[in-house]
Amino acid sequence: MHAVSEVRATLQSEYVRRLRKIWSSELSGKNKVFATNMLAVPVLLYSFGVLKWARKDLRDLDIKTRKIINMNRSMHPNSSVARLYLSRSIGGRGLQSLERLHDRLVLGLTHEVVNFTADEDDFLMQIVHKHENAHKGSFLYKAAIYAARTLSLGEINALMELRKEEFKSVIRNAEEKLLLGELMDKSMHSVFFKHVRDHGLSTQLTFSFLKSAGLMSETEGFIFACQDGVINTLEYRSKVLQVQLPDTSCRRCKQHPETLMHLLSACPVLARGAYIQRHNAALRVLYYYLRHCYGIDVTPVLPYLPGDIPQVVENDSCKIYWNMPFATTRRIDHNKPDIV
Repeated sequence: MHAVSEVRATLQSEYVRRLRKIWSSELSGKNKVFATNMLAVPVLLYSFGVLKWARKDLRDLDIKTRKIINMNRSMHPNSSVARLYLSRSIGGRGLQSLERLHDRLVLGLTHEVVNFTADEDDFLMQIVHKHENAHKGSFLYKAAIYAARTLSLGEINALMELRKEEFKSVIRNAEEKLLLGELMDKSMHSVFFKHVRDHGLSTQLTFSFLKSAGLMSETEGFIFACQDGVINTLEYRSKVLQVQLPDTSCRRCKQHPETLMHLLSACPVLARGAYIQRHNAALRVLYYYLRHCYGIDVTPVLPYLPGDIPQVVENDSCKIYWNMPFATTRRIDHNKPDIV
């Protein structure tokens, strides 16, 4: 027993060491998650189903993982935990939860052992097969029963009768359903997801930025914090942190409550300057792309280089206008398009 504890301690130490290396590196957010899943998690993975792991130990390791990510400015401390483990295709970050990975692997091993059909010469596997089928109370079968209950999969006997492909699909869907349920139960964290769902927006397009490896983990974490609504605005301090404040009005316009959505897109003071700068900064990418496509710039120009953009540039095949007012035959209030 003492030797098993030493092995577990060694594995945990190595897992944390690799985790610190990965999240303090210069990798992008997506690649840090992939590196964690491929280089750090397998340190513990191969011991699941062989060593007996207490759920508290795995839960503590998951907490330790999130702390390390937070220490490296890649996750807000109040961001949704469920989103960290959801697939990137549906708005998560795709990190493997050790607790749920343990459940999945234990269920898979139990399914393999219970449904084992091999040659009679494989005496060792036959013994394990008979032992598990007889429900002798081994830790593997007990762990599988608990894992099935955690995932709300019902009786384990019915689960073991499924075909291998169907069994994997059931486990995967149950994990996703559980995580989405945890997310939707949070009144604040679920606001963005409910907005996407209620307005019929495309989940694939909404979260397509997560499939790119171009975002740094700090940027990715900040975007998630914004979507989860945990940015430290006055409304957040008052309603969530329960801080007594004399006034929660926006500190810029003094007219509306200082919520995240107000600061991002609805403040009349910021609309006169900051929003325009943000809009133009995004549009510069398209502008310089068009200049290069139509041969005005032979060599591509970096869109974020300082300097003003000329109102008109042209060559033999193209003329591009930037923020140029146009005269019209009838009155139009907004006659200054961004790009023409």
